[in-house]
Amino acid sequence: MPAKPAGVSGRSRLVPHRTPSSALICAYRGSNTAERQAGWALSGRRPLAGGLARLAGQLTWQPRRLPGQQTACTAIGGPQTNYLIGLAYPGGARIWVTATDEPNECISTSNGEFTSSSVIGPDVSRAFASGRWPAPQPVSCTRPRQDIGRLGQDTAMVPAGSTSLTICAPGAHTLTSGYQPLVSALNRLPTRPSTRSCSPSPRPSAPTYQLLFSYPEGPPVSVFILSGCHPEIDNGSLQSNSASSILPVIQQLLKPK
Repeated sequence: MPAKPAGVSGRSRLVPHRTPSSALICAYRGSNTAERQAGWALSGRRPLAGGLARLAGQLTWQPRRLPGQQTACTAIGGPQTNYLIGLAYPGGARIWVTATDEPNECISTSNGEFTSSSVIGPDVSRAFASGRWPAPQPVSCTRPRQDIGRLGQDTAMVPAGSTSLTICAPGAHTLTSGYQPLVSALNRLPTRPSTRSCSPSPRPSAPTYQLLFSYPEGPPVSVFILSGCHPEIDNGSLQSNSASSILPVIQQLLKPK
């Protein structure tokens, strides 16, 4: 991190909720099996020629990583690229953001004051290759390495403002209306900070769902329902013990109309 945010606040969001006047991506290529995981030589730099509003819209809504929160990591060895994203704003304000693209998706994103549990490395790699921040992709029940997780999910299971819900059940069932009772039911649940784990493993016959709540701007929220695995509900920042009041609402939404 070359410097902490200057002329803008970096404590409440990863980047300000406004479009920067310029953006520069610096890349440092290496391997996640290297003895040192930082301090690599600069391997390339790319000023972005477009998509700056998309960049701001995606990064400003990244979720906060809670203190002490652990990430469940796999142990796949392979190439890793560390990135520095430098954003400049009218009037001379600047902010730097660190991001990493590596196969285990374990390394947090930070501006030096706000740390996010999000994984934006794949999008940074696409932006570095093209010179433009990529357009957001619709949520998918099957696509790996999606940017999932949203600012505010550490205080509400489903932050306000969602415009659609995709239920992965399996298969994808997308609703643009009529799902607000589910949001209300999830947000009434007693919660605690997520450990990102549950036990024992759910039985194969037990109902399991992934709920993907999408928004007009920024990444979606993912809520997992794992019946029989304690705790049964988790959005990556919060978890709740029982899904008994939630399952009937989901099943009602899945009934053919």
